[in-house]
Amino acid sequence: MRVLLRGDRPLSGTVRPGGDKSISHRVLMLGAMAEGQTTIEGLNEGADVRSTMACLAALGVKITEGDQVVVEGRAGELRCPTGVLDCGNSGTTMRLMAGLVATQPFTCTLDGDSSLSARPMRRVATPLRGMGVRVEGPDNASHPPLIVTGPVRRGGSFSIPVASAQVKSAALLAGACAGKRVRIEEPGASRDHTEHLLNAFGIACEHGEGFALVDPDPGQILQGRALKVPGDPSAAALLAACALAVPGSKVEITDTLLNPRRTGFVEVLRRMGCAVDVVIQGSDAGEDFGTLSFGSGELTSTTVLAKEVPSLIDEVPALTVVAAVSRGTTVFEGVRELRTKESDRLASLVQLLDAFSISAHADEDRLEVVGASPRLRADLPPSDDHRILMASAGLLLAARAGGQESLPQLDAAAVGISDPHFFASLGELDAVAGN
Repeated sequence: MRVLLRGDRPLSGTVRPGGDKSISHRVLMLGAMAEGQTTIEGLNEGADVRSTMACLAALGVKITEGDQVVVEGRAGELRCPTGVLDCGNSGTTMRLMAGLVATQPFTCTLDGDSSLSARPMRRVATPLRGMGVRVEGPDNASHPPLIVTGPVRRGGSFSIPVASAQVKSAALLAGACAGKRVRIEEPGASRDHTEHLLNAFGIACEHGEGFALVDPDPGQILQGRALKVPGDPSAAALLAACALAVPGSKVEITDTLLNPRRTGFVEVLRRMGCAVDVVIQGSDAGEDFGTLSFGSGELTSTTVLAKEVPSLIDEVPALTVVAAVSRGTTVFEGVRELRTKESDRLASLVQLLDAFSISAHADEDRLEVVGASPRLRADLPPSDDHRILMASAGLLLAARAGGQESLPQLDAAAVGISDPHFFASLGELDAVAGN
């Protein structure tokens, strides 16, 4: 499907983003290992979460889709798969699934597409090996495919060099599902959805800034439950960026996850002059959700510090769009991890901004964006990275709002990785031609 964006009028309206991708992966896996049924409302419908569902089905987990998704738990005992577990494009699937299958007394091979095959995996192999799990792969398991042979034989305390929710989660899942005490320390506060969900599924997980600990009772098994997945704040940030690219816009994004470790972008937008209101509507499984309202204003540059980055790493493409239409030079520090995402996002963002006549520079760990009036002066650079495509939408809207005519259509296919309804949401905000 190809989409033509308009940008000749302010965006306005109310939308709900698709279900949070991070929580969706985790609740499926925990439901699979639990005793009894887990009923899920609002599950993310993207291809990455589909990869997790397919891997679980290959491990013998029955998943029924309807108005809600129902997972029939296997009480900690998965079935040995007959083939390779295909994780598609999803790094979350591969890293967390490695921790899950590590608890089982068989060997699994996890592989993915060409993009996933270039992403770093040794970081997840290290703590699992410390738990007695054999993890093999190219260059000492630096990259997929990963061959994981369980079961977990012991717990332990592990310090990981880079704050990573996925590495932490793989170790916590392995410990919780194998009945072993596992403590993880990291140099910062990464996402804590796994910690909240373990508590919600009945296994206590202590956690704070820089540490997490599971110490299940002997024979303790996760317990299935009903759960609603809130909207994805990463999708909300990109919708907000599209609105802020067009002067006079005001949008409301409802039922959105408001976990403080996922909403660092809100504080950055406030510093840049955006009017943001946050209203908490409720809480489920330890996670607050509510409504975010964004109004455009006179936008100015800011510096995003390295210590802020773990709470907004996936929102840097959205913030880059806002930086492009702001006065001054916005600096992002400590963003090296963007080079190991679905693409080298630092290089991709610089290339994209250059196509829109925006000066930007990236080194290994830093990105600078000089705000101006985006104007497309070259073909859109090709990208299969869903977040780069969504950032392209924001810049196209900015160019059209600035008076540029005859802008190209966007191929909407790549957004299916995380939020298949992204362009439909933009349509509801009056940003798509023909709506």
